[in-house]
Amino acid sequence: MSKFLDLFDNDKPIIGMLHLGRRPTKASALDLTKDEIDTYLNNGISEVIVEDYFGDLEDVQQTLEYLWAGIVVTGAGTGLETPLNKAKNFKEIMGNYLLIIGAGLTLDNCVESLSIGDTAIVGSYVKNNHQDNGEVSSEYVKRLVNKINTIRK
Repeated sequence: MSKFLDLFDNDKPIIGMLHLGRRPTKASALDLTKDEIDTYLNNGISEVIVEDYFGDLEDVQQTLEYLWAGIVVTGAGTGLETPLNKAKNFKEIMGNYLLIIGAGLTLDNCVESLSIGDTAIVGSYVKNNHQDNGEVSSEYVKRLVNKINTIRK
């Protein structure tokens, strides 16, 4: 059915959201993160996504070291360009972890964005109205992928 679904041990995988940043103390942040990951996985959740709106760099780095993981970096909202300086800052602190450009990828910025990021998520830009409520346009997808193909190895 889907290569993505093939990554999981069962059908209808459920992905648990782990929210960093609500940790009571620095000393307990990683322990609580590990406990929550174990709670999810030991009780039937398929995988975990980590979200960090309110945490800090240390929380993120510790979590990345505990998990094989990557970070999705975004701009201010759906379809809004991910600032390149923000992506660069994340890449510098992440070392060898995967950096995913999570929003605002366009024909105009895809080459520069992917010179920093390892991969990207695209949505609104390839819709017929460039809005999240539009329909995916074959023409917009082709144009974007053709441009990205010029930098693929």
